[in-house]
Amino acid sequence: MANPMVRPLLHLYPEKSAPHLSEARQADRWLSEVEPKYAGIMARDAEGQQDYYIHEPCLADLDGTGKPAIVMPVRFFMKNGSMHAQAHCMTVLEDGFVIEAGRKRDCRDVPLSALKLSFPRLLESFALYKLPSPDQIIGVRRHKCSCQRSQTTSSSRPCRHIEKWEHPPLNAWRAKAQGRRVLPLPLWMYCDDTSGNSSKKWNKHNSFLFVLAGLPREHVHLPYNIHFLSTSNVAAPLEMLEGISADLRELQDHGLVAWDCVFNEEVIYVPWPFAFLGDNPMQSELASHVGMTGKFFCRVCTGGEKDTSRGPTSAQEQHRLLSAFLTLGAPRTREHTIAELRKQWDCVESGRPSRVDATATQSGAKDKHLTAFLEQLTAELAKLKTQNQDEGRPASAGFRELLDQLLDGRAPEDILNPIFTLDDIDPNADTPVEILHVVLLGFAKYFWRDAVSRQSAAGKQTLKARLSSLNVSGLGLFDLQGSTFVQYAKSLTGRDFRVILQVAPAVLYDLVPPEAYEAWLALCRLCPLVFQPEIRELDSYLVMLQEAIDDFLAATALWTTQWFNKPKFHLLLHLVLHIRRFGPAILMATEGFESYNYVIRSRSILSNRHAPSKDIAHSMSFTHAVRHLVSGGFVTTQEGLRRQAGMCVQALAHDQIFLQLMGMAHLDAASDSKLSCTS
Repeated sequence: MANPMVRPLLHLYPEKSAPHLSEARQADRWLSEVEPKYAGIMARDAEGQQDYYIHEPCLADLDGTGKPAIVMPVRFFMKNGSMHAQAHCMTVLEDGFVIEAGRKRDCRDVPLSALKLSFPRLLESFALYKLPSPDQIIGVRRHKCSCQRSQTTSSSRPCRHIEKWEHPPLNAWRAKAQGRRVLPLPLWMYCDDTSGNSSKKWNKHNSFLFVLAGLPREHVHLPYNIHFLSTSNVAAPLEMLEGISADLRELQDHGLVAWDCVFNEEVIYVPWPFAFLGDNPMQSELASHVGMTGKFFCRVCTGGEKDTSRGPTSAQEQHRLLSAFLTLGAPRTREHTIAELRKQWDCVESGRPSRVDATATQSGAKDKHLTAFLEQLTAELAKLKTQNQDEGRPASAGFRELLDQLLDGRAPEDILNPIFTLDDIDPNADTPVEILHVVLLGFAKYFWRDAVSRQSAAGKQTLKARLSSLNVSGLGLFDLQGSTFVQYAKSLTGRDFRVILQVAPAVLYDLVPPEAYEAWLALCRLCPLVFQPEIRELDSYLVMLQEAIDDFLAATALWTTQWFNKPKFHLLLHLVLHIRRFGPAILMATEGFESYNYVIRSRSILSNRHAPSKDIAHSMSFTHAVRHLVSGGFVTTQEGLRRQAGMCVQALAHDQIFLQLMGMAHLDAASDSKLSCTS
């Protein structure tokens, strides 16, 4: 927030831009789904004199005539470059107000400039407008009712359709803020495992990273804007998430006080997870899902049943499984997953921990945090049974005491996935389809390996020659090395498959069967839509995307249904909804995060191995501090003043070698636009 190279780029409120969609802030997740207290809890007027909070009545001029009206803001957002409030009209009764929420016209988009008096000022002057006290809220009317009245004083008693309003008239954050702005800070969260070795020997390190979701799309995946949270070669991801979740809950309750170099004042930020990104196995683990090898392999819905039988199946059963695979099931929800995990815990409490695996298989819900506890319980239970047998006691004797000992005062919820302790995050719905692993390292990799494996020695030479001789200057690519794409077909990266998807129709036309070539063409028609960075007409785009997905799946089925043993073909069905909720699919790609694995690996290699996680964290912290100072970031002195590093330090932002070493190579052009020191 105190970095003048980042903060001016950061958007802090959702934006209503329909039908256009190009940024996370314009998608439904931030704009309309997340709780208003996270989306944007307050807004300050243009004069900087009044702060308007959600769920606080305020006086507005709705029609521009000066006629006062009382409204209840429930969200703040940007529209056409200016701040707006989504506000409910309020009916004035003799002894209070009724919030109207039963009709579409009762909820309006009100420009912030139309709000005239905030709640504290209205509380002082309501009598001048011959209104009841604004803290007298009778309730909310959520259904159409014949006794709804206009905003005029009436002696009528409220009707039976009025429900209790759950929010106090004074927002609790107003007292916490003490005159400071309270602003949302949504985060793209990312978790992945990588090797801490430069050799091929696997040295697993689990890492959590994040990016500010309010950054523009072209800045989201830059290494400079990817921030390190934690890594460990010992702790599992969900174990690490315990600490991260605890910190997030603390910050959501009390806020994060920081110096804002744009407003030039202290502000309070409220962070919240916009979505959790990662590869498919990691997203399944975060969602307490059994994974893509399970019978019900989809973490997003209950559809997509896998054939787990080892023998041949009937044509009718194959048709049923194929239909289930290509159909979206009922959405998995946070509540559904927790309920299934509670059933598994009931098996544990009843002394039948061995039944947990069968229950998980049938539901698709499996919590690795709970599994770790069960492994410990099973080992201790085996010892207890042996001891009971030796002493002639019943096998189950002492089980309850053993369970209480292992729980050590913890509630059952404490040994479940800590992601469920966070507000307003549904790990089944908020782990969006990740196109790097699903499309590039999924379909493109499957099809290319198949195409190369089909070739004889002569066919491979033909394929190499076609790739090497193809004119790709119009695609903005360097000349292709055909031998690399063919000889190392099993070792290609996402960047390589981006190239293959653009040239495959021109080189494979007579090297694969016609059905396979049609599937290739369908995939190549689909990918430009999937990787579309800016969507001008969302509804028509999503229709086109759905048709392209259907064509691709149909062409694949006509080739061979054996491809549908790969669960990624089912996951593709969820992409349409995820784009509407989170923004263009390219925002959910993780190439930037994946490349950050190299940074973590480099720090691991330089560690003394006594405490590699701590060594890596210290190194990352030092790097971030250096970047902050070189970028002209503000720091607080012992006297409470804010200052920047000297000009000689900031001049390093023009040194290309330094920028390359610090992962700041893209900043040279932007360094001239930094804010100057003002305090």
